[in-house]
Amino acid sequence: MPTKMISTTLGSISFDSGEIAPTEGDSPGAFVLFAPTAGAYGSTNNDAKFYNWSEVEGNLRGGAFVVHEEHDLRDLLTEGKCFSDVMVNVQRMAETPFNYLTYNVAPMSNIYEALVVTNTPLDWNTGALGTTSLFNLFGAGFRGLYGDVSENNRGKLDDHREIIYAERRVYAIDRSQEYYSPNEMGVMGGDSTDTTPTRWLNNFLLMDRTVSGEQQLIIGPTLQIYRFFFIGPANRDYQVISNTTPDVLPANEYLQRESRCFIEIPAITVNVIGNKRDLTATEKAVEYTNVYLSNQSP
Repeated sequence: MPTKMISTTLGSISFDSGEIAPTEGDSPGAFVLFAPTAGAYGSTNNDAKFYNWSEVEGNLRGGAFVVHEEHDLRDLLTEGKCFSDVMVNVQRMAETPFNYLTYNVAPMSNIYEALVVTNTPLDWNTGALGTTSLFNLFGAGFRGLYGDVSENNRGKLDDHREIIYAERRVYAIDRSQEYYSPNEMGVMGGDSTDTTPTRWLNNFLLMDRTVSGEQQLIIGPTLQIYRFFFIGPANRDYQVISNTTPDVLPANEYLQRESRCFIEIPAITVNVIGNKRDLTATEKAVEYTNVYLSNQSP
């Protein structure tokens, strides 16, 4: 049986929340883009594209975005073949985001990442995954897509059978790598500079990593690879808590200091390796039925 490899590089991404003024809860217009040459982890190799690019190009609210790549495998359906004994190899330029300039971000805010390889065809057209439902992608294999997604996507990714590989990672602020002005770093502008120092962040830590998925057949019609992110430091809500919470006052940093999260997310390469062979009659009946059912709207 011939061994076949499908390789995809999801390029480096620059994210900049922009400067968030004191008493502002979130970024007025974060900026995110592929970074082919910038910084230490810039990569000229990139096969992916942003979902809803017109929205994320210059005004990303909420800090959530996803890049994706789709491989056309309809030839497998035509030939009655499959990839069996599938393995997934992930290579990363770096384990954690690279920090350019990050200061006064809420201490309890994390960066969440989900890398998913799935047999299930998704509709990546503008609006098909909604504008507020991108977080559903983080739960692939455990719950189906819901909310303001299109009918073409509703209910998909709810089963482990649909997930070949899923890796979820959480990056947190490294509190041992924070430096304060004015003694260690310069003082930023703002009110009451003598009262509340600027807190500069040096590194992020990989706090949690989980992997799931099933070794299964790949039969087409497409192979989907996507990488989802939620950038928590673009939001300062943790420094405010809720107005309904009694006896809790906003942090002095929130009231007196600007905040910013400017990072680069290193590129990754995903290699999907399997043996190309003919499907048995039973496999055809089972797998083709599954593909048909996964394309049905509930």
